[in-house]
Amino acid sequence: MKRCKKDSNQLFIFVKIFNAYIQSIYMKNRIRELMEMDGLNATEFSKKVKINTSVVSNILNDKNQPSFEVIRKIIAAYPEVDVAWLM
Repeated sequence: MKRCKKDSNQLFIFVKIFNAYIQSIYMKNRIRELMEMDGLNATEFSKKVKINTSVVSNILNDKNQPSFEVIRKIIAAYPEVDVAWLM
């Protein structure tokens, strides 16, 4: 069976979306690990990282993915954390 270009494009899009979803799950779990490591709740973590509590809540509840700025602030608050581990 011959594949058409449309099928290949749809598969590519699906793979990109799936990879982004998996990455967001890993990052959310890493953020939870950081919070547990320091014994912080979402409010305390957001203060330490200097972001709004709603941002942390939305990440932990799968409403948003962490932005580059959020990642940068987490790394600034946790300089011992490897970016590759976080992502």
